[in-house]
Amino acid sequence: METRFISLKGKLCAVNGEPSMKVVIVEQSHRRHEFNPQSKIEGSEGSSSWEASNGVRLLSYFNPEFVTTKDGIKFFLRGSSYSEDLVEVYMTPREYEMVIEAVDEYNMEYGTKTEVKKTTRVQVLLKNALEDCREQLINLREEQEITDEKIDELEKEAAKIRMALASYEGKT
Repeated sequence: METRFISLKGKLCAVNGEPSMKVVIVEQSHRRHEFNPQSKIEGSEGSSSWEASNGVRLLSYFNPEFVTTKDGIKFFLRGSSYSEDLVEVYMTPREYEMVIEAVDEYNMEYGTKTEVKKTTRVQVLLKNALEDCREQLINLREEQEITDEKIDELEKEAAKIRMALASYEGKT
C-alpha cells in the first residue's frame, strides 16, 4: 500500500481571551477520494473521510475547516480547493490534542512510523510558549527597555498559558 501521511503545525494563541490553538496543515499526501485507502482496496471510487478510534473524523473535501457537532469532531483537511491549502483553523488545546491523536493514528495505520511522535504535544507547545514569554521578559530587563505596560502584557500572557496548561493537565 502507498504511504500516506498528514502533518500539522499548531501554535498557542488567544481567541476572545481564551486559550486556543491556531492550526495549519503543513503536509498532506492524499486528497479527496484518495484520502482513505481502505475504500480503494474494496474497489470503490474511494472515500474522502476516515474516523479515528477516538471518534475524530478526518475529511478531505474542499478546504481546511474545524467543526464540532453533536456527532463529534470533524477536521476537514486539504481537498479540491488548492488555493485554500494554508487556511488556519482554530480549536481549543484539548480539541487539538484529539485531532493530533487522530492524525497520529492515521499516520501509524497508513504512513511511515517516523511521522508519529507519541508525546503530549499540547503540553510541549504550552510549556514552550511559557518559556518564550519568560525569555522575552529576561531580554527586555537586560536591555533595560522594559515598560510597565510590557511587563503587564507578558505577565497576562504567561497567566493565560499557565491556565491553559493547568486545564490541559487536569484533563489528562
